[in-house]
Amino acid sequence: LMTTAPMRRLVLEGKDPASWGEQHGEALRDEVREAYAVRLALTLERTDLGDEDAVLALGRRHLPLLQRFDAALYEELCGIARGAGLTPEQVVVINHYTDLRDLGRRHLDERLAQAAGDPGGEEGCSVLFTPSPRGPLLGQTWDMHGSATDFVWLLEVPGGPGAGAEDGRTLLFTLAGCVGMTGLTSWGLGMTINN
Repeated sequence: LMTTAPMRRLVLEGKDPASWGEQHGEALRDEVREAYAVRLALTLERTDLGDEDAVLALGRRHLPLLQRFDAALYEELCGIARGAGLTPEQVVVINHYTDLRDLGRRHLDERLAQAAGDPGGEEGCSVLFTPSPRGPLLGQTWDMHGSATDFVWLLEVPGGPGAGAEDGRTLLFTLAGCVGMTGLTSWGLGMTINN
C-alpha cells in the first residue's frame, strides 16, 4: 500500500510579480538553494558544458531574452533570486535544467541516435488535451530526475493571465525556485510547458 503526503502549498499575496518571487524565495530559501545545487550537478553530469561558470554564462544569456518576452515573469524570477539569496542566472539553472541539458554535445548525439531508431536516453515531456462530456481534460508528463520529488510545491498566485489580483487565483504545480510549471486558473484556463 502506497501512501502520499498532501502536496505542500505556498500562497503568494499582492499584485506584483517581483513580490511574488521574493515571497517564494524567502519562504523556500533553503530548498531553492538546495535545488540549485542539485540541478547544477545534474547539468554538469549530463552535459559537456564543463563547469559552473559555463553553465551560469548560459543562464545569463537567457535573462535578457526572458525580460523581452515576458517582463512580469522576468521580475518574478529575479524576485525568487533576491528572496533566496542567489543570482538570477542561478535561478535560471533551476528553471531550465532540461533546456540546459539539451545544449550539450552528448545530449544532441543521444537525440540523433534516437531519431535513427535507438530508443536509449531520456524521452522528454508530453502534453495531452482532449474534449470530454464533462469538459476539457489537460494533462502533462515530465520525465524528471527523481531528485525533483523533494522540491514539489503547489503555488497559489493572485489573479491570472490578463487578470487583476482581485479577479481570482491561479494554482501552479512547481518546484522550489521555479516559476509555475503547470497549472489552472480559477476561470478554467490550463497551462503546461514543454522543452
